Amino acid sequence: GSGTWTVGGDFNLSLVGTFSNTSGTIVMNETGTLTSNGKTINNFTTSGTGTITLANATHTFSGNVTLGASTTMAVGSSTVVMNGTGTLTTNGKALNHFTTSGGGTITLANATHSFSGNITLGSTGFNAGTSTVVMTGTANLIGGAKTLNNLTIDGTNSTVTVASSSVTV
Repeated sequence: GSGTWTVGGDFNLSLVGTFSNTSGTIVMNETGTLTSNGKTINNFTTSGTGTITLANATHTFSGNVTLGASTTMAVGSSTVVMNGTGTLTTNGKALNHFTTSGGGTITLANATHSFSGNITLGSTGFNAGTSTVVMTGTANLIGGAKTLNNLTIDGTNSTVTVASSSVTV
């Protein structure tokens, strides 16, 4: 559906057969876990001072992903997939794996975005703006012939492999 759904705890779609969130926003504003269970969420926002946990799975978003500046994120081995037109705003929060796919254009907010896992820049349009991408682990950067504004490999145990496709920095 549309509109804004504010969740003050867990948001678990594992028992939901059909979920249609084509133009709305899910806001998690307290401590809770997102379990999207293969369902696509349009816009996703965290707010408040709680800890939001992304279940160890793939979470697909077709719009904007905004991680609140005061929210603590626990991302485990999760993957965030953005597959429409939207902006990723991390506000200094790290994600694990990150993938772009589908139609539209994914934009990185003009800030620093940290990832501890693989980054796969797929067939979608991609706009890095003036952002910085920081990779902090042993991971693959799969570029899809995309351009990053600034790339930092951070950490004493970080190894990043550019795999299968070119990336321009």
